[in-house]
Amino acid sequence: MNSINSVTSAWRTPIIGISKEEEVEWVSMDPSHRDGEYQLLYDNTARAILSAFQMSPDELPGFTHLSRGTNAQTLSESNSEYKLEAARDVGIRPLLHSFEDFLNRYIFPLLDHELSKFCRISLVGLDALTPEQETQKLAAESDVYLTYNDIMRQVERDPLPPDMCGDVPLNPKFQAVMFKCMTMGEILEKYCGKKGASKDPNLAFYNDQGWLSWMQLKMGAKQAQVQTDSIELQNQGQAMQLAQMQDETQQELDPNVATVSEGVDQLSRVLKPAQMTKSEKQITPNNKKLLAQQNMLVKKVMNAWQQDARQEVENIKNILLKNKKK
Repeated sequence: MNSINSVTSAWRTPIIGISKEEEVEWVSMDPSHRDGEYQLLYDNTARAILSAFQMSPDELPGFTHLSRGTNAQTLSESNSEYKLEAARDVGIRPLLHSFEDFLNRYIFPLLDHELSKFCRISLVGLDALTPEQETQKLAAESDVYLTYNDIMRQVERDPLPPDMCGDVPLNPKFQAVMFKCMTMGEILEKYCGKKGASKDPNLAFYNDQGWLSWMQLKMGAKQAQVQTDSIELQNQGQAMQLAQMQDETQQELDPNVATVSEGVDQLSRVLKPAQMTKSEKQITPNNKKLLAQQNMLVKKVMNAWQQDARQEVENIKNILLKNKKK
């Protein structure tokens, strides 16, 4: 008992004492009975049927082990997609084509003879895409030629109305060229169905950065030209004003004025339009020239006014002396 009931005594052959009349029979603990080789016969029959139709065992669930030498399956198996495609091309597609020919040649004419002359039954679904594959396919096609409404029709959804831009191509390269060659009003009228949008002046612009930069340059040049014209007009006005002031000085300054007050009035009328509010550091060279001419004219007027004032004082003095003597 102690020789066979411990870990170190495992796999030891027990020795049991028996009498001569008794018999000892060896019974294996791991039998491998195959029940008349029924599994092998079943697998062989399945292989024969698949071979007759030229199909791969991987096409049918539960028969994948037939494509291997044994029933053992490894933990890391290679991708067998190419095997499935080869089996479809070799076996399933010809089989489906034969079914289609049989239906179109014998069954369809019995159902509707006139319609069978124009229509044909086609078996589909062998190459059906998964939802993920359909999404990837639509995403790839939308970058080439699809519109949003095309995508909605393929997924069996209601398309958008034209005014919501559902018929605009989703290709970004086409959109870039479209924005450079068509105004926003033309795009809205062509693809969104907005009538008269191409004639709207508020939409007569190109959604292009180069066009916007060019228009900004033109507007800047136009504003600069307007400012230049305004300065020239201002200078011309000042020159005309100075010439008029000189004429008025020559015409209005009469040395034979009756009183001193009239001379002061004449001087105020001459000096009033020549007033300037800007300093000499902020005015242009042309205005500086006008300012110098103004200063000379003012000096000349002031000298004439002083002489007239002295003469008037002398006249008043002489009149007073004459009155005193009388």
